[in-house]
Amino acid sequence: MSKNEDKESIGKPFKISTALLQINTSNTGRKPHLKKSSTPKKRICTPQERENQQRIDRENRILLRKILEQHHGAKRRSSSVPPSSLNPGCIHTFEPRIPQVIMTSNQINAEKRRQKRDYENLLLLQKIQNAKPSTSIADSFKKTGKRIK
Repeated sequence: MSKNEDKESIGKPFKISTALLQINTSNTGRKPHLKKSSTPKKRICTPQERENQQRIDRENRILLRKILEQHHGAKRRSSSVPPSSLNPGCIHTFEPRIPQVIMTSNQINAEKRRQKRDYENLLLLQKIQNAKPSTSIADSFKKTGKRIK
């Protein structure tokens, strides 16, 4: 600071920010970069921007639906992603996948044996139902008066 500035500043109230600014400018010869307050300004959307945003949202919903169909299979086609224009404040949550139960080899083999046994029992039942009684059995039923299929 020069002598004239010292005399002028004696009568004025002293501010730390102005003193720091004077020190910084005297050392470097340039003003330091002061951060501006960052108050977000609301941006006004033009109709073209709004239309473009809606188109992008629609394309994103279509892509998301295709991705979910690939991930979950075609059986979930009935569930659709709700459009963001209808639910602007809605946070999209998706159903958690139900984890598949991993079977041990013993469980798999037991299941195969059970299916084979059930199939063989079904074949035996069909053979029994389709079998015709022998003549001696048919004659004994005729004598007692009971009906034979």
